[in-house]
Amino acid sequence: MTRIDNAKVMVVDDMPNNLRLLDKMLTGSGYDVSCFPKGAIAIKSAKKHPPELILLDINMPEMNGYEVCKRLKADPELAKIPIIFISALNNTEDKIMAFKSGGVDYITKPFKFEEVEARIQTHLKIEKLTEKLEKHNEDLEDRLDQKSRELKEANERLMILDKAKSDFLTQISHELRTPLNSILGVMKMLLDNECKSVSSDIVDMFEGSKEKLLSIINDATLLTQIKVSQNSFSRENVALRPALQRAVQTSSLKEKGRSLDYKQIPEDISIYADRTLIDKAFESLLRTALLLSSESCSMQFSCEETKHKNSKLLLLKLSVKGQNIPEAILPNFFSEFGHGQTISSEGDFGLDPALTNRIFQINDARIEAENTKDGVDFIITFSENSIIKENG
Repeated sequence: MTRIDNAKVMVVDDMPNNLRLLDKMLTGSGYDVSCFPKGAIAIKSAKKHPPELILLDINMPEMNGYEVCKRLKADPELAKIPIIFISALNNTEDKIMAFKSGGVDYITKPFKFEEVEARIQTHLKIEKLTEKLEKHNEDLEDRLDQKSRELKEANERLMILDKAKSDFLTQISHELRTPLNSILGVMKMLLDNECKSVSSDIVDMFEGSKEKLLSIINDATLLTQIKVSQNSFSRENVALRPALQRAVQTSSLKEKGRSLDYKQIPEDISIYADRTLIDKAFESLLRTALLLSSESCSMQFSCEETKHKNSKLLLLKLSVKGQNIPEAILPNFFSEFGHGQTISSEGDFGLDPALTNRIFQINDARIEAENTKDGVDFIITFSENSIIKENG
């Protein structure tokens, strides 16, 4: 940093010779100097015309240098002015007292002017740099406050947008259902009236298509709601075995001649999740497994607790005997558009895999599929945050 010229320096010393000497030296070096023989007068002047630096003697009548320094530092308007003590006192105790009272430096008399000016320049530069740093910090705080306000406003706009999306989805779902229900109602009336001439296969095909279409609409609506409002779902302790029992009832396993064995799941294990959503995830998973399973097969759930990097994990595996998932599709099987081709002769998977995956994700779990020699294993990994042992 370059030399600071024309700085305002105040000198306070009760010895006229010292005042004249310092005044002459400092003025000759380009400083704007003001000299005072008493501390009280110096303080009064400093309040009216604050200097940039003060050279202060210690031994003075009426008010010594320590007291002058303390009073200057007690005034918020003057507290930042650097004060250099300049005194004949050379004891360590005197120097310590000088620094405790607020001084930034100490020069012992007799002195060399080169040393005095070097210290003056050093502390003037430090003060200038401190002022710049404080100004920079103030600017940063202002910018941070501005960014915080902008982020808050943006977040509020996003919340409004999310609500609008949710309302829009609800409306779209309603608008789709209304004409669809009318069409389905008319078709059912036609089939009922022509029941003698229409084969049962056509009736079954109609009923199956109707249920599939309604299921896709429901799943698409739920999947989008999860994306839009993923933090608005409530979580609670959900016992694992009863959740699987409910999924069996809603997934048509029995109607399709399949069964589910979950005896290996301990009764004391619960997961911390949104109950409605986790029930839906297990239902969708079983419907997916149903399409891959062979006739009359028994699907089996098994459970294992393990650790990874000192974190406890719960591995829940659903083993399904039947067909494999094509290797080209396997990595993206749980994405929304991960299987463009028909894999199972039983029908399309619809949105069940994607919905299953998304629900597990927002409940601190993940799902993967692995081909085995006689079918597929679905492996759900629950993180430590979502594992609860009721009796543990």
